[in-house]
Amino acid sequence: MTDFEKLFDENRDFIFKYLMKMTRDHSLAEELTQESFYRAYMNFASLRDREKAASWLCQIAKNTYFAWYREQKKLTSPEELEDMAKDEVTSVTCHFCDKVYNFTSKDMLNLSRRATEE
Repeated sequence: MTDFEKLFDENRDFIFKYLMKMTRDHSLAEELTQESFYRAYMNFASLRDREKAASWLCQIAKNTYFAWYREQKKLTSPEELEDMAKDEVTSVTCHFCDKVYNFTSKDMLNLSRRATEE
């Protein structure tokens, strides 16, 4: 078993649950988990400290989610996004680094607007 296969086996369920909390959609969380591990595999050589691999994977998963969200923004009209922008807060805690990420729909809307302005 390769180092990456071990990393995958040890962290797959955790990354899936992390993304499930962010997306609240089982099939989307599965898709983003797969994409996150693909990105991790493609950049595995850049992982210097194996002890921090879980935090590294959380960061990749979070970035994968944001990339997906920005892509959805391109496919969704501004009016629909405004309707979706409720004050619901989603808190996601990385259990390896204990960092808490809080997202609201409005935060995601603002993030997607900034991304299109750049």
